[in-house]
Amino acid sequence: MKNLERNAQIISEIESKFNVGSLKYHDIDIWPILKLVMYQEIHTNKDSFNSKINNPIFSRALAGYVKKIFVFIHQRIRVRSRFKKTDFLFLTRNENYNEKINNQLFDRHIDPMIDKLKDNYSCSKLKIFTKRDFFQNFYITPYFLSGPKLNKIFINLESFDQNTQRELINISDYYYSSVKKHISFNYVLAYLDTISRSVDYYERILSKFAPKVVFLTCYYSPDNMGLIYACKNLKILTVDIQHGQQGKYHSMYNGWTNKLNASYNLIPDKLWVWGNDTSYYKLGCVIGGNPFKLWNLENSEELESEKLKQFRTNLNNKKKVILFSCSAEPNFDDLIHENVFKAMLNDDELFWIIRLHPNSPKVFYSLMNDKLNELGVVNYELNLSQEFNLISLFLISDVVMVNNSSVCIEALDFDVTVIVVHEHWKIIYQNLINDGSIYFASTVNEMLNLIYKSNKKNNTINYNIQRMNVMFYEGIDSILDLSDNLREKSKITA
Repeated sequence: MKNLERNAQIISEIESKFNVGSLKYHDIDIWPILKLVMYQEIHTNKDSFNSKINNPIFSRALAGYVKKIFVFIHQRIRVRSRFKKTDFLFLTRNENYNEKINNQLFDRHIDPMIDKLKDNYSCSKLKIFTKRDFFQNFYITPYFLSGPKLNKIFINLESFDQNTQRELINISDYYYSSVKKHISFNYVLAYLDTISRSVDYYERILSKFAPKVVFLTCYYSPDNMGLIYACKNLKILTVDIQHGQQGKYHSMYNGWTNKLNASYNLIPDKLWVWGNDTSYYKLGCVIGGNPFKLWNLENSEELESEKLKQFRTNLNNKKKVILFSCSAEPNFDDLIHENVFKAMLNDDELFWIIRLHPNSPKVFYSLMNDKLNELGVVNYELNLSQEFNLISLFLISDVVMVNNSSVCIEALDFDVTVIVVHEHWKIIYQNLINDGSIYFASTVNEMLNLIYKSNKKNNTINYNIQRMNVMFYEGIDSILDLSDNLREKSKITA
């Protein structure tokens, strides 16, 4: 997180100084992959791998080979009959972004869209395989579990043409001169290997579903890039659904100055965004709103369980209710700023709802309980907050507080005071802080002052359901028009 602004600027400088649009592996654009690796290195503290560009990737291809065989058999026996032609094909992420709603797991990014579209369009959902899914009826596997094939595994410097080799080395030298850190070309090659092998896998699946549009979330993973490449080969429109903050320091959504969106064959055709002020993506957006928010508001009575009603009633006598939403940090100590714990101890009449990220290790729950008990904090709820979906928690809270989670963006329309508390992440939300939409508070006194000043809930939440529905369906109509135009062009050029 050090010097986040400068590091994002370096990526932008490389994009403008070098002919990144010419970087190719066969006909695959390399710049999106290179940009992804640099972006990930900026956001991690891991040491770079050796920067040489000549390491083959044999061990990666062999890993999990036995598992590949078992999954391959499963696919042949149980999955083949489930493919059917569809209008919209939705792909889950291989991380867990589910909400538990009425004791059912609900993918907060794609299930609301499927629920709203299913009566008028055919929709299919592809669930990416995880270790829990082996005995489920239907899932698809990531590229590396697609079958017991070992091909396309040796990619090294000699795999690129001479111009690309020179440009990659020039970019690497410039990057090192700026940050004194090598680009991890082992990652670049591994990602390119992933993309190259996943394309064939996804083309087979796409040919069976023959969708008009493919929706996915968080496009910037190598297997998703392989899916996008396959879609572009088959003239299928790809749409990335906004999943959180996409500000000017998120390099995978900002920049792209050298070529038009359609020219890069590893990034989506369009991005479905919540609103004009929530994304810096400049390569083609459809403003369709936040489907999860709309779905929750339309189904609020159905979602109001007896347990939630009782929980809401119990909170009526609290001075203020603060929802602290954690992000998916790998280290427990990074979940909550230390001053937040001090604020909890300052006033027992404040009530804190602690929401851990769905992807957090289970041990974090016990560690959090232990820490709060050791500190002597009594005015909190940890376990129930995992049973209620995020929107329900917004509706019963006065304040939403985060270290860095993009939950703070989702909370803006829910009549709550939104506070970011971590200095490193202040810069990401700077525009929203400047216009007063979000507050920044790093000290205990600053946090408490904002909490006490937060407005009482007055049921004036800005959610015009009719307006949100118009935005949603206009977004869908726009995407279908784009899909029709893409297919018409492909017929003309065929």
